[in-house]
Amino acid sequence: MFRKAKAVASGAIALVALGVLASAASAIEFHSTSAHTILSGEQTTSHKFTVGSGFGAITCTTAKFSGTTTKTTESSIIITPEYKGCKDSFGRTVHHTVESKHRYTPPITVTGEANTHFEGRTTLQTTNGTGTPVCDVKIETQTNNGIVYHDVASGVETTLVSSNIKTTTSGGSLNCGVSDGAHTGGSYTGTILMKGTDTEGKAVTFSVS
Repeated sequence: MFRKAKAVASGAIALVALGVLASAASAIEFHSTSAHTILSGEQTTSHKFTVGSGFGAITCTTAKFSGTTTKTTESSIIITPEYKGCKDSFGRTVHHTVESKHRYTPPITVTGEANTHFEGRTTLQTTNGTGTPVCDVKIETQTNNGIVYHDVASGVETTLVSSNIKTTTSGGSLNCGVSDGAHTGGSYTGTILMKGTDTEGKAVTFSVS
């Protein structure tokens, strides 16, 4: 009886181990046909930021993204964003200073939702008609939800619908639309088409699977 119980237990342990191995083997990751891939991305829809109710939205005409890989398979990629032509809902100019990087991690399933990890600080400074700063929004290190990846012929299309972004504002409710201090209802939306090239500038296949 004891021998039979041990055999059953051993079989169960083996099945669990196989399940763990299968799960690890099927993990979703980023893939490229070149170990050293230069990643570049541009927006395919406008990128918009909000702090929460009353703030309105900051929309940028240009959003570019860059990064590199060091292996043909990566569990995450680090992207540096650059935003230009940003204005708020009142038409005021917004200077977008990025002192951070975005770490993209793949979802658990191919069609699932992934996370963005903001590492560092981003400042969005609104100026009035004379160029005087009137409202500052700071986004510090944090993890946010709402990324979905789609493999397309030319690369990876990344759709961002992040919510509950933590921000800190200063400038007063008259200039910012919200009171000074910490807020947790921010959002970030937009779509990126990320492509890859090798060190000679030749296109390589970049995908998520």
